[in-house]
Amino acid sequence: MKNFFLICSILALSTIQTALADVPTKTVQASPVKLGFFYLGKVKASYAEAAAGSLMEERAKEMLRLAVEKGNIELLEMQKQNKPKEEVEKKKVQLQNEINIQQQTLGTLVGSTSANSQNAIVEAINAVAKEHGLDVVVDATGIYRGAEKFSAQGIDITPMVIKRLNPDFAQPQTQNAESPAKPTN
Repeated sequence: MKNFFLICSILALSTIQTALADVPTKTVQASPVKLGFFYLGKVKASYAEAAAGSLMEERAKEMLRLAVEKGNIELLEMQKQNKPKEEVEKKKVQLQNEINIQQQTLGTLVGSTSANSQNAIVEAINAVAKEHGLDVVVDATGIYRGAEKFSAQGIDITPMVIKRLNPDFAQPQTQNAESPAKPTN
């Protein structure tokens, strides 16, 4: 039995080696890449639809928090009035269902608004990248190492993206407060 497994293993290795010999090898070559970067936080802050979506999300969270708080007060009041456990439990289930429905409704509304603004931002980034012949575009706030290479070799397209999203937007001529992270040595 041992010999059988040994023969099968040798045949399998031989088959793998033959298959690998037929695989074409590809040499890695460096090629120039045009880099672009942008600051998503700055873009969102200057784009009214994205800012409205963030505000809507905060308001939705507050509405849900208040609904839960109100429900808890109602349940505590019922317990203080010595209502039967079954009645309190029934009210608890009713409140949970109402809050779940409210949460789903608000989540759908916020998600839709967020998706619309995100799509507009992506379209603007793609258009600016195409105009400038960029191969790679990244959010600069997500660069934890090598940021100086992007700022030295890449193009900051933040102002162009903002302009595309808001044609009438006048940007202040100040230094960007949201610069790429500098690596520590």
